[in-house]
Amino acid sequence: TKPGYEWAELIGMAILSSLNQELRLDQIYDWISGQFSCYNIAESSWKDSIRRSLSRNHAF
Repeated sequence: TKPGYEWAELIGMAILSSLNQELRLDQIYDWISGQFSCYNIAESSWKDSIRRSLSRNHAF
């Protein structure tokens, strides 16, 4: 089952968990897949959603 978070929330949680609050895209993927096993690192569909959220959300 997938967590009840929006993509931007997952991205924000990943970034805030890092020491300097900066992550590369691959590090965001790693954090999300490490915290939520439903997001398999080998699958690309959710990664596309992360990229779209990063490009469309002015907070990032």
